[in-house]
Amino acid sequence: MARAWRKVAGVTGLVAAMAIGLGGGALASEPPAEESTAFLGGFLRESRVVYPTELRGWKAQNEHRYEDQATGVSVRYMPTDESRKWLDVYFYPAGVLNAEELRRVVRSELDSIDRSGSEDGGETHVDGLSAYSLPEGGLPAYSASLRFEASGTTYHSAYLLLLDRLYYVKGRLSAEADVMSASQAEASLKRLMSEVASRTLITSSGGCWTVDQLPSDMLSRTAVDDSGHRHLVGCDSAEPWNPEVDEGMREIRFEYRPQPIVRESLKKEA
Repeated sequence: MARAWRKVAGVTGLVAAMAIGLGGGALASEPPAEESTAFLGGFLRESRVVYPTELRGWKAQNEHRYEDQATGVSVRYMPTDESRKWLDVYFYPAGVLNAEELRRVVRSELDSIDRSGSEDGGETHVDGLSAYSLPEGGLPAYSASLRFEASGTTYHSAYLLLLDRLYYVKGRLSAEADVMSASQAEASLKRLMSEVASRTLITSSGGCWTVDQLPSDMLSRTAVDDSGHRHLVGCDSAEPWNPEVDEGMREIRFEYRPQPIVRESLKKEA
């Protein structure tokens, strides 16, 4: 019995997942039980993300890989006109979710942003959270406008989180208030994230390859390849493969390892 993983929290330090049994074939070579039931290192063993280093009017400046493998990688883009604004794009594993689970992830992330602003001594206001669907492929997403203050300066910021090929792809565009209005920031971010989604390749391998059925309420979808095999969109093989990386693109490699499982009985004995 294959497992499709539904990740029900998505903020830094608060990553959780639960499995639902779904019909599907067994892997040709069954991994150890701990690996086969793990989300990272089992359901997703390896992933490749190939993203553009330049967007219209923006250029990637640096890339940051977070220590917790579940929180992925972020890419900082800066405007070519050197105006006082910046764009961060995050790629991190999601699994299979329904609409309500995605909404809870977004709400949890925005609450975390709000708390972080308060802890830093500033103020953060979240306005206008709304469901959104990208024109490219109708990818499910949520967007929100934010306003925050830091060191006496007011900033407008836009947030957009989308679910794409078993990954979260999140964008945060921020600018000083006199550079962009809140509505301008939100419109600009939607345009940029549409470009990111249409030009980025996301492909994974692992136990996700054996999932051929999904409950009807899941946002993820299945597809049939040339050999007639039905698989989750975004999971393209049981074994890792390396895509071509064209000029102007950059590859991120995720090689996941199962986290040690601490049995409840052992914790009590300790």
